[in-house]
Parts: sequence; C-alpha cells; structure tokens
Amino acid sequence: MTNNHYYEIINNSVKKNKLSQVYLFTALPNTNISKYLIYFINLVNGESYKTEKDIIYGELYFMVDGSKVSIKKEELLKTVNKARNLQSSYESSKTRILIIKNIENGSPSVLNALLNFLENCPDNLIVLITTNNRNRVLKTIRSRCFEISFSKTTIKHKKEEEDDKFKMFYEYLFEDEEKMAEYYTNENIQLLYDLKKHFASSFSNHYPLLIFLEKKLNDENFFILLSYLLFNLIEIHSKKNNIKITTNFIDEELFQSFEDDEFPFINLINLIKKYLITFKIPNNNFKLQKAAFIGKLGDQYDK
Repeated sequence: MTNNHYYEIINNSVKKNKLSQVYLFTALPNTNISKYLIYFINLVNGESYKTEKDIIYGELYFMVDGSKVSIKKEELLKTVNKARNLQSSYESSKTRILIIKNIENGSPSVLNALLNFLENCPDNLIVLITTNNRNRVLKTIRSRCFEISFSKTTIKHKKEEEDDKFKMFYEYLFEDEEKMAEYYTNENIQLLYDLKKHFASSFSNHYPLLIFLEKKLNDENFFILLSYLLFNLIEIHSKKNNIKITTNFIDEELFQSFEDDEFPFINLINLIKKYLITFKIPNNNFKLQKAAFIGKLGDQYDK
C-alpha cells in the first residue's frame, strides 16, 4: 500500500461511519508509525496532537508499548482491563483508543491474552496494534483486524514506478478497498518484486522461478502470486500477437525478456487458471497440489 492510501481509507471510514474496531498496522523497522497513529486519533476524536508525547494516557487513550522492551502479560491485562472498565468523562462524545505497539515482542501467553480480549472487545473501544513482523502475529489475531501496511518514505526512483504498477495490479484485482488493503502489504509487494525478477529470467533459466514458488507459494498468497503471473503472461502474449488489451501491468524490459515465439504462453495461462481454481477447493491438500502445479509448470518450460 502506498502510505497515502492509508489516509484515504481512514477518511472514507470516518465519513461513512464504518471504522473497524481493531486495526493492525504493519511497517518495516524504523518506519515512523507514530504519525499514522496520531492522525487516526486526531481525525476520529477531533484532537490536535502534534506528537505522541502530547497524548495523555489513562482515561481516553491507553498504551502498551513493546517497541523497546518485551510486553509482559501482566502489563497487557492491566491496560486492557482499564480500557474496558474505566468510566470516562469523554465517553459520550469521543472514542476510547487502545494502542499496542510492536505486538510481536510479546510472548505466546501475551498473544493469547490479547486474542481473548479481542474476542470480547467492548463496543466503545478501538484497538490499534502495530508490528514490524506480521508473521509473528497469530493468524487468529490477524483475522480480527483490518490490516494496513506501510512502507518507508524514500526518494522517488525507478522502484516507485514499479510500485505504481503493483498498485494498478491490486486495484484491478480487488474492487473492494478493504479487501485490497488486506492483501496490499509490504510482505506481498516484496514477493511480487521477487516473482517479477524470477519470471523475467525464466525464459533463459526457469529453475530459480520454480525454487522461488516452492519456497514462497502458500495458501495465503497463491491468489496474488498466480494472478500476477497470469496477468503478465496474458499481456505479453497479447502484445506479441497485436491483441488489444485494457491492462498495462508489464514494462518494456519484462516484455523484451520473452523473445521466443514458441514460448508456451497459452499452456501456461491455462495451467495457472486451472490451479487458481484448484487451490481454492476446500479440504484439498495444498502441499500436494502445489507440488503438482510446480511440476507441471516446469514441464511446460522444458518442452
């Protein structure tokens, strides 16, 4: 997600009175996540805070900070109970907000305690959770959160142009903003960068692509990765055959990587379409289906 998209999501949610109750903010280390927390508080409650130090905790706002030290279960329970039970003079006009920073620095018992709290979270409370390592947050916690991912602000360069291509891809794939936000994460964007690199070189050597898929493809990201491969194959094949298309996700460098007119575009397109359906079938053994897919993908390249 581009960081500006965060503001669009929160602004629209406030306008439509459709704020989620629990948010998970994912960011790389050293990303200034505080400004997004402050923006949220200021917008939702009409505050004018400039820094986190301006926020007064204990009555309307509550904090569990794991950014510098490990989160202790006792601290978490004490804070969430206070947020749940404390009577506030602001309660009629403002929303209580609980911030939990760097939840990945909590033990399994801390994560389970948080999960129990979220399962019975009071209606008058919004929880903002941050992490620098999404994989260390329980799936059961993530499933209760609206996830928003942030990237570090950098000087504009070619990578930003690629980011725009990836954003176009996500916007095309997901009409629903909330669904897009769920998948448009730093982790998935990095996977697309790596996938693009291996796909571009697969004409001359397809084994790194197969190894990448063996290591990275899973039941949570298959829709993103296979859809990206599918869209790229369709675009390249269409352009090579002067077929008009409405998308423009690939760049010239990637297009020029596939010069052989005998490349099995149609077979690969049909194979990926098949497994996009197969991987969605409930109770299918994903590992077995994944192995079959990668094997058949390799067979097409070897022909």
